[in-house]
Amino acid sequence: MQVRLLTGIGRYNEMTYIFDLLHQNHCFEMLLRKKVDTERGQSSGLKTALLDYIKRCLPADSEKHNMVALCFSMRREIGENHEIAARTQLKMIESQDWVVTPDLKSSLVKVLGLLKDSAESFSKDSCVRQASRCVHRAKLITLQLHLLNQGSNLCIINLKPAELHNTIMALPQCYQ
Repeated sequence: MQVRLLTGIGRYNEMTYIFDLLHQNHCFEMLLRKKVDTERGQSSGLKTALLDYIKRCLPADSEKHNMVALCFSMRREIGENHEIAARTQLKMIESQDWVVTPDLKSSLVKVLGLLKDSAESFSKDSCVRQASRCVHRAKLITLQLHLLNQGSNLCIINLKPAELHNTIMALPQCYQ
C-alpha cells in the first residue's frame, strides 16, 4: 500500500517518511521490485531519492546501497562502495602491528576480492581510470600475499614514501 502510494504520487524527496516506514518494516525491497517508475520514466527521480535517503539516513548500510545500485544498474557506485570497503580494510590492517597471522592473510584476501569486484564494476561502466587504480592495488596485495606465502614477513602495503627505499632494498629480488 505504501509502495503504491509513493510510486503513484511520484514525489519521492517529499515522502522520505515512507522510506523510513518501509525500512523499519523490512519492506524496502518491495519498492525496488515495483516497475511502475520505469514505465513512466520516473526511475531517475526514485533512484536519486533512494540514494539520497540511504546516504543521509543509513550511511553504514552498504548492503542497501548496493541493492539500490544493482537495481538501477549503477555499476560505478557499486565500484566506489567496494573500493571504499577495501580502503577501510587496509586502514584496519595498517593500524595494527605487522604480525603475520592467518587473520592478516584472510584480511588481505578479503581486500583482494573487494578490489577485484570494484575493478569489475568500474570496467562495466567504462570507468577505465578507476578500474586501473583498483587493478594496481590488487596487484600489490597479490604480491604481498605471495611474499607472506613464501615465508617473508616484509610489509609492502601501506608504505610511506620514506619507507619505500628500505623496503625495496630488503627484497631479495626486486623484479616485481
